[in-house]
Amino acid sequence: MPKKKIIQNNHLSGRWEKLSRTQAIFTVGETEFNFGENFFSFVELCKKKVSSGPRLHYLAGMQSPTPKDYLEKLIDMNNLSTDSAKYLMHHFPQSVEGLHVLSVLDDQVRLSPLIGNSQKLFRGLGKYIDPNIRRNKKPTVDAWFIKESQTSNSQMWSTLARPSSTGTSFLIVTEMPNTTQKRPAEAGFDSEIKVKTGPKLSTVSGNYAATGETKPIVNRVLNWQIDKAWEKKTASNEVTVLGAGIAGCTTAYALVKRGYRVNLIDRHAVPACEASGHHHSVLYPKLSFENDPIPRINLHAILYASKYYQSFWNDKVGKKCGILLLPRSNVEEKQYRAISEHTTNYEEFVRFVASKDLEAISGIRLTSNSGLFFPNLGWLPSVEVCRKLITQSGIHIVQSDIEKIIYNEKQESWTLLDRKGSNIKESPIVVLACAYGCRQFEQTKYLPLKKVRGQISYLPVTGTSKKLKTIVCGHGYLSPADKTVHCCGATYDKDIIDESIRIKDHERNLDTISRTDTELGKIFLATSAKSLSGWAQFRCTTPDYLPVVGQVPDVKRMVEDFRVLRSNARASVNAKGSYLKNLYINCGLGSRGLSYAPLTAEILASEIANEFPPMETDLRLAMHPARFIIRDLKKRRL
Repeated sequence: MPKKKIIQNNHLSGRWEKLSRTQAIFTVGETEFNFGENFFSFVELCKKKVSSGPRLHYLAGMQSPTPKDYLEKLIDMNNLSTDSAKYLMHHFPQSVEGLHVLSVLDDQVRLSPLIGNSQKLFRGLGKYIDPNIRRNKKPTVDAWFIKESQTSNSQMWSTLARPSSTGTSFLIVTEMPNTTQKRPAEAGFDSEIKVKTGPKLSTVSGNYAATGETKPIVNRVLNWQIDKAWEKKTASNEVTVLGAGIAGCTTAYALVKRGYRVNLIDRHAVPACEASGHHHSVLYPKLSFENDPIPRINLHAILYASKYYQSFWNDKVGKKCGILLLPRSNVEEKQYRAISEHTTNYEEFVRFVASKDLEAISGIRLTSNSGLFFPNLGWLPSVEVCRKLITQSGIHIVQSDIEKIIYNEKQESWTLLDRKGSNIKESPIVVLACAYGCRQFEQTKYLPLKKVRGQISYLPVTGTSKKLKTIVCGHGYLSPADKTVHCCGATYDKDIIDESIRIKDHERNLDTISRTDTELGKIFLATSAKSLSGWAQFRCTTPDYLPVVGQVPDVKRMVEDFRVLRSNARASVNAKGSYLKNLYINCGLGSRGLSYAPLTAEILASEIANEFPPMETDLRLAMHPARFIIRDLKKRRL
């Protein structure tokens, strides 16, 4: 279909000219993505009609990724800017199913390919939404473009209705306009037949006009993730983030990009003074193609992080030197081979390396039989990352050790009190991003957070070690020389609270290098643990090894509303969740803070801003702060 028809029949030009802060984002959904005909026309229109501030979000259902040669041709035909063209070519997903996030035009246009079963993925987005809430209080698709082959599917129309609101437009090109009108009407879409576009084709277009109350989805997933008071959330654009580590700084940055005024409070005067204070943080990949939340989340996080940090590497902050992952056992080697078979079309992200090629990649001789190489990963000084994020955001840290937060119902704001009881700040919205420190607050003390000590060691450069070109990971990791030292580690101790550098932990780190690869260990045989310097801090972890990100639940009310799960863990419950108004959390990133933080920050900022989340709902729920309450009820721990 001609580009102009798509724009005219959805009245996009006029609608976009009226965009303002009251609608900071306009979302387009296409059920079967046609990269050439539609997306670039929207980008072109966005450049002409949308001023700075409002943004375009394009949800694109795709059965399979766009072939790279075809993508390159389309980019060339549509005169996309050099930076945006390179970004799309380099980062467009090639083989990984699920929801992905890409950005062009300095993040003014976000493209979210939903690769795989698009109906299932769109349905998943709707599960997180109460369809009866007003447009400006929930994520909404403002305009749909629907392929005719999908119009006879009644389930598809009910799927599209859930994330729609009154005024959502849609457009279909069809050979059977009269038949096509029936299904949309059953789901609440009013439609009319427009002018013919060819000898056989007509367009059917219209708007969503919800009538009556749409029932929540009731099944074993329940509806605890939907806040029953969501419509009462504040319209304020002021947010206070507690914690200036990697979680807090990425969250603050994501909110500023959406037009929020952000206050950043930390007990230190400068960012990243605790667990995020590492100067050689590794973007560590831990992959598996099992269909479980942890490996799927890890994959999405590392893909997103590799895009996120590219600008830092371009500015010489850290280095994209690649990561070589060596198997720790024969079983793991078989798993690595299986991973490589799943990613044959995505070798720019990861590829299997046989023993004969290991030295060419690493720069030094290795005894391992094989490995996985990730050419687009590397290391970063997380301290510098945090500093750069808040500098780019124009944020200044307020130094204060906040001990208590109290919600003032009358003022509709949170009062932040320091250890002396002084009122430091009144804020409509608060984000807790202070790692294990979140346990000190009454509202989040229920979380099963743990402190895990980690120590890294700085090894002197030798004549052989200086040839190392990439990070080598296995039982531990070793980074290439940075000036006069290598970084290696890291220990993982749950029951040690000593912050001082320990010689026996240097010894353990040296041992992990030897166990990772015997030839690698030989390089540092003469290195004495007593002569080494290092760094130690405490990670914040969870029992399921996943972050905690989202709105903070009202524990007492949640237990009351879902107590039936104690007697029947498989029960369906019509109740929605109870959450503390405008209080959010982002913590529990563990030893993968650098990998998780960009994605968890985007998830949280999207939730606060009433946008669609950047990943599938089942994965989103696996990181939800209320998951522990639901699990404990089912196991009769509450």
